[in-house]
Amino acid sequence: MLYKTEYSKLTFGQIQYLTGWWYQYFPQRPTISEPTSRMLRNTINALHVQRPKIVELGCHDGSWAEDFLVRNPFNVEWNGYDINPRAIEDGLSRMIVGNSSIFDINLYLLSTQIYEVSKPLMDADIFFSSHTLEHMDWRQVEHLIVALYKKNVKHVIYEIPTLVSRGFYPGSNAHVLKVRERELEDYFASFKYELIEMCKHERGSSWRLTRV
Repeated sequence: MLYKTEYSKLTFGQIQYLTGWWYQYFPQRPTISEPTSRMLRNTINALHVQRPKIVELGCHDGSWAEDFLVRNPFNVEWNGYDINPRAIEDGLSRMIVGNSSIFDINLYLLSTQIYEVSKPLMDADIFFSSHTLEHMDWRQVEHLIVALYKKNVKHVIYEIPTLVSRGFYPGSNAHVLKVRERELEDYFASFKYELIEMCKHERGSSWRLTRV
């Protein structure tokens, strides 16, 4: 199961404010492991779809999506969602100035709840998320997985960190919530998502699932 630490007792608005404040003073470009990138490449290549649609939860400023498409010039529609208003604003500004419209990358702010991303999943071919699911409580993860199932999203790729025993507060973990990898896999499996590939690496673990 997923369970909360002290930080997760904050409201959505408080968490959103803190993520914006942190980004303002400690901006970082998102990085995603090569195993996760490879899984995404392989999944796109295997699709018999003219223009696959990707939904990314936790897109930050969209820079990783840009980098990925520069290295892998797929013809895709990429819709990214994040709770960080400053990152979304910076990403949209950069795309306008840099004329990044050569890629179909759209960035959206989640303004009420993190699982609001379930709304545009209807036409998605791939759901993608990196270092985001561990920040969600069980109700949010459950809502998201149910939405993926109901809206027939067939491919799921996610990366989660290796959790450590020490954290910011006594008795807490270094992340907002602690997700046990196998229990998350089991919950996906209960909705007919079969594990295709899993890879451990220095950033955590990468998972690729397909609905059967």
